[in-house]
Amino acid sequence: MIKNIVFDIGDVLVGYNPEKYIKQNDMKIERVNKANDILIKDNNWREYLNGNIKVEKLVQYFEERYPELKKEFKVLLLKKYNKYILYEVKANTTLLKELSNKYHIYLLSNITKETFENIKIEYDFMQYIKGGVYSYQEHLSKPEPKIYQKLIEKYQLNPSETIYVDDRKKNIEISKKLGMIGIQYEEGISLKEKLGGILD
Repeated sequence: MIKNIVFDIGDVLVGYNPEKYIKQNDMKIERVNKANDILIKDNNWREYLNGNIKVEKLVQYFEERYPELKKEFKVLLLKKYNKYILYEVKANTTLLKELSNKYHIYLLSNITKETFENIKIEYDFMQYIKGGVYSYQEHLSKPEPKIYQKLIEKYQLNPSETIYVDDRKKNIEISKKLGMIGIQYEEGISLKEKLGGILD
C-alpha cells in the first residue's frame, strides 16, 4: 500500500527557461547557454549545490575567469534574477495538490539555497509538502544514496510504501535500489497516467 510520494523539484515541479527574460533585457540566449554549460561542468557548481560555497564567492570565481560573461553568470546565479527564469510545471503541481489529499508528499532535490527560497515564495504547492531533504542543507546531492537515506530516516518512511518521482534515470535507479518504487518523469508524458497504474 502506497503512503508516501516523493518528488524531485527541478524539471518535475519547476522548470528552467531564461529565454523570455533574456529577450526582454537585450541579452543573447547563446551567451547565457554558454555560461550555463561552463557552470554545470565546473566542480564548484556541485560544491555550491551542496551548500559548501556561498553564491557571492561562486559569482566572483566565474567573473574572474570569464569576464566577458559577467552579466550572464549573475543572471544564472543570483536570487534577484532567479524568479524570472523559473516556471511552474502546472500539470505536475496540480497533481501534487490532488495527491496530498490521500498521500504524504515529500521533496528530495538537488537545489541551491537561492532557488529554494524563491520557490517557497513564488509557488503555492509548497503548502502541500509534508517535508523534504535538500542538497544545499545536507551537503550531499543525488545520486549519492546517503541523501535518499536521510529522507527515509528523517521521516521514518517505509521504502516499499514510497514512490519516488524524478526526471533523471540515474536518480531513479538509486531509489529503486533502496526499495522505493521509482517513476521517471519525461516532458510531454502524463505523470498522472504513469502514477495511475500504480495508485489505482
